[in-house]
Amino acid sequence: MQQWRRRYFVLYAPPVSTTSITTDCHAVFDYFDSDRQTRKKGSIDLTHCDEVRCNFESQNHPHVFWIRTKHHGHDRTYHLAADTEEELNKWVETLCHVLHLDNKCELCAKLCIVLHFKIL
Repeated sequence: MQQWRRRYFVLYAPPVSTTSITTDCHAVFDYFDSDRQTRKKGSIDLTHCDEVRCNFESQNHPHVFWIRTKHHGHDRTYHLAADTEEELNKWVETLCHVLHLDNKCELCAKLCIVLHFKIL
């Protein structure tokens, strides 16, 4: 089992176009080792993300969610944990919206919220 590491995430997504016929999302989840965002540790390409889930049990972190997407052509699940339930709900709602996984109309451009990060 891997250890949890604190990472700082930024979600980049182009504005939703009302004239576009495609529903593809070209969002990227960049992560950094500090809140100053000077040293990028990596990126999660969300183009092929098909699921964002929360509300499951974790013994070590109460506010865990996961993202299922493709990484180098293979299925990959990223587990993340927010510091608070409010942050968890905001991330999940925003990701679902940006990735067209819900029917909400609110636009989101960029968020910077502290999350823990674990790759399985």
